[in-house]
Amino acid sequence: MAKLIDKKHFEDVDKEAGYSYVGENYKVKCGSTTFSLTKYEDDSHVTITEPWEIKFGSEDTVELIEFLKHNLFSPDIEIWHPGKDAYEPMPKS
Repeated sequence: MAKLIDKKHFEDVDKEAGYSYVGENYKVKCGSTTFSLTKYEDDSHVTITEPWEIKFGSEDTVELIEFLKHNLFSPDIEIWHPGKDAYEPMPKS
């Protein structure tokens, strides 16, 4: 069963530079995997920031997806790839 082990609010705001990032960072333990997640207040999706390599069909990942849909009410999940400096949507199936 997925377990929320940490939740921290963040506000990264610089009015001079013209940006404002506000949201929550989460750590969720699913099986043997601890996932780090970011959810911005003005966005409908959740970003998996760690681990960087996700096994889409693994039991831990399936458990995480169910947790996100039922607890964070997020149908859209993406993965951050720092090596590519890009986001990748999580496959829907």
